[in-house]
Amino acid sequence: MGLTAQVIVCYAPTEEATATDKDNFYQALDGVFHRLRPAQPVVILGDFNATGTDRICYPTVLGPHGHGTPNDNSERLLNFCSGAVS
Repeated sequence: MGLTAQVIVCYAPTEEATATDKDNFYQALDGVFHRLRPAQPVVILGDFNATGTDRICYPTVLGPHGHGTPNDNSERLLNFCSGAVS
């Protein structure tokens, strides 16, 4: 019997949303993430409305694929992921 993954499915505010709405979304996501069982893998799926890549600053959370120019949502997602994996 293998490990059961914990799955979070979410959709982030669009780039046009207010900074407050984006902050509230990531605070809520962080709260859900930290209430999960730490011994089980976590998969977070959804549309984060983020584009572009910056592998130099986020080598532990970002793979080699992606396109476009990074936007505010990109930075928010990468900051969340870098905190989530540390």
